[in-house]
Amino acid sequence: MTGIVFLLLVVIFLATATTSSMISISIMTSNGPENAPRNRTILWSIITTMIAFANIVTGTLDGIKAVGVIIGIPFMFFIFLSISGMYRQMQADYKAGLITRPRRQDQ
Repeated sequence: MTGIVFLLLVVIFLATATTSSMISISIMTSNGPENAPRNRTILWSIITTMIAFANIVTGTLDGIKAVGVIIGIPFMFFIFLSISGMYRQMQADYKAGLITRPRRQDQ
């Protein structure tokens, strides 16, 4: 009897934690409205379920690795754009006198 109660409590805990996680992700990806759009929450639930299912079927973490590579390649492009923008802004700030070169200690 204790085993059944324990299993029921674990399932309830996991369902509650997963649901709140999906709602949180949905809120973060929809520019922060207080009530997350239901269709976006369902989409995130499907995506995470597919990743978990891929891990269960393969028995390894290859599903997460594949998703990381697929998502990481376009993200790398945005990182390079951010670095480029920061470099150009720092050049503009230097020309405007907002930042200066650091002084050397030995002078």
